[in-house]
Amino acid sequence: NTLGRIKESDALFDFCLFLGNEVNDTSGKAELYLAHAQVMSDRRKYALAVAECDSARRYAVMAKNRKAEMRSGLKKSLAQFNLAEKDKGIATLKNMEGLLPSYRKALGEVDYYFYRQRIFNYQGYLHYLSGDYKEAVVNYSVAASINDTINTYESTVNSAEIYSYLGKVSREQGKNEDALQYYSRSSAIYADIRDTGNQAIIMNEKGAIYYDLSDYRKAVATLDTAYRILSAEN
Repeated sequence: NTLGRIKESDALFDFCLFLGNEVNDTSGKAELYLAHAQVMSDRRKYALAVAECDSARRYAVMAKNRKAEMRSGLKKSLAQFNLAEKDKGIATLKNMEGLLPSYRKALGEVDYYFYRQRIFNYQGYLHYLSGDYKEAVVNYSVAASINDTINTYESTVNSAEIYSYLGKVSREQGKNEDALQYYSRSSAIYADIRDTGNQAIIMNEKGAIYYDLSDYRKAVATLDTAYRILSAEN
């Protein structure tokens, strides 16, 4: 049962922590606390998740495990937001943003840009969820530009997702022309990577905007394109 699995999970964490202390594996303890922070978040025990992230960061700093330190901040910011502490979550991310340049050499260029992108992406996400659309657009836009520098398949997919979010944010603000531009960029990326399912979803969003603008000819044409994309896939 669920209670039994929770007790087993807690017992395993205690045992692994005991082993980490025995062998004095500081970096390993950072990773362990990160894993347990995720468990706490999954159980919606966000205050405990924040505490575990702080423990993870403490050991990560001691071990100079910069990746674990960055991940602890990302996890902590989400847990803080779920505690209705958005400002603290943003402050956590801002602190990471300030530290990141000094860790660039230790992280290497790939991970430096990866975590830089994540920091701005998370800030955009927290601002979006709290209804601060102006800051959401600013941070999401920076994250998308960093993705262009990273230039991997994963970063390209992430950019498509970001432009989709930006389209949604703009539409909720009544900025339909901006929304159309963002959705067009998103659908173009999905078309390039042959993700026809998501491409069709974005085309549907564009069609709905044209309908709201009473541009029925474009609405019908766009929705028809979405339908043909899905039909070709099936």
